Amino acid sequence: MSVLKFIEQCGTGPNADWIMLCGPSCVGKSHFMTTHGLRFAKKEIGGKEIFIPLRNKHFKHLGIHHHWTLTSHPNKWPNNWLKLYNSKNFTIKKKGIIIGVPYSTWLKRSEMRGFCQQESSKYTPLIAFEQAYEKIFKKLKDNKIPHISVDSRDNYPILNELSFMKMLKE
Repeated sequence: MSVLKFIEQCGTGPNADWIMLCGPSCVGKSHFMTTHGLRFAKKEIGGKEIFIPLRNKHFKHLGIHHHWTLTSHPNKWPNNWLKLYNSKNFTIKKKGIIIGVPYSTWLKRSEMRGFCQQESSKYTPLIAFEQAYEKIFKKLKDNKIPHISVDSRDNYPILNELSFMKMLKE
């Protein structure tokens, strides 16, 4: 399967799956969104874009770094979508895309953006980086959220979890 096929399977409109783009800062989540036509979960109201409120009934805090994205813009959805979203019977389907780059690439990107490495961890930065991804995989599995993991350096090849974790150490 390709990344595009995974995204296409999410559908469009208010009944489409919401996609979690997961990974720490500087791994390419925003670039991935732009490249694949995904949108932040926002709606234009009164000439301003506001984030769609994430209702507790639909989303529980997973404690991982991610962006909620959509395959189409809510302004193009039917007018009753917000009523549907707030109804008791409506369930939001979710999928995850875990985005990563090797640790050395992430360090360079972090430095270019002026981010400091976490010094509060009792582990080396590489171990903490790997553990962040282990936590993402675990949270998605524990919450039964279908997901893929991709290397964001080239054409976003899909990697299985073992290959992905190995890629992080390159």
